[in-house]
Amino acid sequence: MCGCVSTLDDGRGASATTGAGGVSSSTSSTTGNTSQATGGAGGASATTGGGGSACRFACVDGGGGSPVPPPPDIPDAARDAAANDASGDTSAPGVGCTPDLRLCDDFESYADGMVPGGKWQTPKAPSSGASIVVDSTKAYSGTKAIHVKVAFAGNGGSVDIATKPGDPAFAAPTDTMYARFMLFQGTFTVPGELHARILRLGNMNAPSGSNGTGYSFALHSYPTPVALQVESMNDLYVSTRVPPALGQWVCWELQFGPGVVGWWKDGVKVNSPTPGGWPSVMLQMLEVGFDTFTPVTTEFWIDDIAVDTKRIGCPPPK
Repeated sequence: MCGCVSTLDDGRGASATTGAGGVSSSTSSTTGNTSQATGGAGGASATTGGGGSACRFACVDGGGGSPVPPPPDIPDAARDAAANDASGDTSAPGVGCTPDLRLCDDFESYADGMVPGGKWQTPKAPSSGASIVVDSTKAYSGTKAIHVKVAFAGNGGSVDIATKPGDPAFAAPTDTMYARFMLFQGTFTVPGELHARILRLGNMNAPSGSNGTGYSFALHSYPTPVALQVESMNDLYVSTRVPPALGQWVCWELQFGPGVVGWWKDGVKVNSPTPGGWPSVMLQMLEVGFDTFTPVTTEFWIDDIAVDTKRIGCPPPK
């Protein structure tokens, strides 16, 4: 039997650790070589195997804290600067989809069962065993979200949607942008190692995942257990690793730019030192979905995705 370790630094020195050996609680349990994690909202679960005695999946983390507002005596200009600075731990004002954002989609305009169209395209054909469609089984705002399901063996596969060339969101050239999206991670089974990307922001070659094409928000297990990390493609990762939270909606915010990484979970800053050699990339497109080079079975939902040149903040709580 084995346990799992969950350590989340939220930028305020807070961390939580679950020790090894016969862990049992309302959020996680281990039996033999399998780690079983359960969350609320539908009883989602995660299972990892891969043989041996080592756990390969992170403990369930339902935390992230509450947004931390700036002190009331900070002048407006200073407060705005702090909210847009990756080094700050200040909560940005929460918004859904508003006209001032460069791009925002709550997926309410699409019919159930369809691949999102309009501003979106499929940059490559979906791999066998994968789908990405709008449905109303779960939604953070409104009644709809995009639902991603994959069952990949062997060398993995991909299923994604991406903005089209010339999208107005990227009309003004920039190498620094913020992204915001709501993620509900459902079932998750990994038989071994995992290297997968959920979101990419980069130049028009970003779907290739090649060096110098952009940045990604990834699920990674090198080293184990599986955790969320921020990446400069290809394979230049920040050292901070955050366990995925299962069975609940989580607001993720990201800032990408030359020499800059910003990362917030539910409005709380994640301490993410920028690695040396973090590149500058002209940002021309956004891609969301799931790409992996390893076997995995999973499903998740994404809602209220947005990009802008300023920090966006999380949508209002449901």
